[in-house]
Amino acid sequence: MSKYYCKLVLLLAVLLYPFYSFSLDCKRIKGGFSAYELGATAHLEHLKYAPLADGRILKAAGWNSKLDDGNSNRKFKFSGIPIWVAYHLQKYGYKEQKNFVASVNFTRPNPWYRSQTFDIERAIFGFKRKLHDSYSGSGYDRGHMAMRSHMSRVSSEAGCNSHRFENALPQIPKLNRGIWLNLEYTSGALANKYGNIWVVSGPVLSNEPKYIGKISKRETPVAVPDSIFKVIFIENEEDTVEYVAFIFPNIFQKEYKNGQCYKDKVYSLQKFRVNLEELESRTNLRFLENQVQGNYLSSLSKITQANIVWKVESEFYPKGRNCNT
Repeated sequence: MSKYYCKLVLLLAVLLYPFYSFSLDCKRIKGGFSAYELGATAHLEHLKYAPLADGRILKAAGWNSKLDDGNSNRKFKFSGIPIWVAYHLQKYGYKEQKNFVASVNFTRPNPWYRSQTFDIERAIFGFKRKLHDSYSGSGYDRGHMAMRSHMSRVSSEAGCNSHRFENALPQIPKLNRGIWLNLEYTSGALANKYGNIWVVSGPVLSNEPKYIGKISKRETPVAVPDSIFKVIFIENEEDTVEYVAFIFPNIFQKEYKNGQCYKDKVYSLQKFRVNLEELESRTNLRFLENQVQGNYLSSLSKITQANIVWKVESEFYPKGRNCNT
């Protein structure tokens, strides 16, 4: 390669850097683990609106997740999925461009990264296989709770580390690739418009959930949620907070249409909207206590449910991240 060509490539990289987030191919190390440290980001308040929790909490640069502690009365004490995943998402791009850019996505790690977090579950059954094997051939997607392109706003490595099972639930494809993906894109645009949003997502589990992963094949059982929730919080200038919350059944609904975001374009979300009280009742989670350091009741006067899902103009959507166009 000529010196002139190398200088040209370097110059282009410098000139384009403000407009694109370049990512690395996601790499792994021996054993199937991520090659990247989980890291920490002091400027991001991932737990600000997350349910109050202790015990098994995984803290990654782009997201935090709460894992169960094995005290369930279900068929298996451990579910193999997160109880919730929370993250603080900031705007990305340059407003003067009139076109917020998206992070460049490269080939996903396949299989997803192995995690020592689930060694507890594997030890119970005496299995050594990755959770990837439990999902393989199940008919369910490995559905992100914290979207990869959102995590890539933190760093390329954080984007790669979104492919961990502490950040995934078994989702039917027509949910994961359709209305859920559309809401993820809208969340990214909301962050671009308002500067900051906070997102909490997770499962709604029954007392007798279905499981994927076959014990006969020495695969770790993974609980399939009956439904999946998402809450988005936005802070207003008046020192108040608005939220929208949704619960999506993890079985096909007519509102899911074809389950193809770019083909379906527009979805009706109203049927799936809930308030925090209903969400807490169905999940046994307690929201907002982190936000007010335990003073739960006083927080309710400041936090209200948005009347409608917030309108987001097309200019706030990253290029290629808007199913509605």
